[in-house]
Amino acid sequence: MTSSRELQALKDRMEKMETRSRRIRNLSLSGFLALLSVLLLGQAAPSKTLEGQELILTDGNGLRRVVISAQVAGEPVIALLDVEGQIRAGMRLRDGDPGMFLNDTHGREAMRMALGSAGPEIFLYDDNQVARTGFAVQNNVPGLFLRDADRKERLNITVQDGGPSIMLKDSSERSRLQLAFNNNRPMILLSDQNAAARISVLVDRDGDPSVNLRDHASNAAARFSLTGSEPSILLIEKNGDKIFERP
Repeated sequence: MTSSRELQALKDRMEKMETRSRRIRNLSLSGFLALLSVLLLGQAAPSKTLEGQELILTDGNGLRRVVISAQVAGEPVIALLDVEGQIRAGMRLRDGDPGMFLNDTHGREAMRMALGSAGPEIFLYDDNQVARTGFAVQNNVPGLFLRDADRKERLNITVQDGGPSIMLKDSSERSRLQLAFNNNRPMILLSDQNAAARISVLVDRDGDPSVNLRDHASNAAARFSLTGSEPSILLIEKNGDKIFERP
């Protein structure tokens, strides 16, 4: 018969084996959970958002070629650089208006395209950064302007509802000569240094030409016209009274 001492020893060994088995199971479960966590984290979708104030892309030689920057308040910029490090082209948001620009080899702005509140516009610049030529559609009216080196507008071409118009201006930006096609009537208008219309030449809807001479207040003073094959002359005083009329 087995003594009580032997039974107790056997019981102790069984308890030790059970404790060891329990530890092994716990360690195995912990390892499995750790491995599962690593696998799940590895399979998680990567972040699709890249945040920052500036992103710089370089070429194979380590030269900066593309810069995306939002460091300037209210004016985010995407700039393309040449191998010399000069910005040659890009896009920007200035005062809330989007635009594109092209620069020369010195990094000076040579052309700018923008969309303002009144409409789209294109500007061409000289070496002194003066906008010399501009194309725009302002309030649904297309136009072209040319400026001199002093930034004075000297030529303006527009197309309005009545027809096209060409204006030549002096150095004070006063219109001195205007050629227009207004409501199917061609017209030439010459103005003095005060921008007062002094001479006008036009052809009416019936195809009859006329020349009008005006005083400093742009009041009619003389009118020479041809109606059909009949010429006529009309002279008028400042108060509007006729002085001479023929026939």
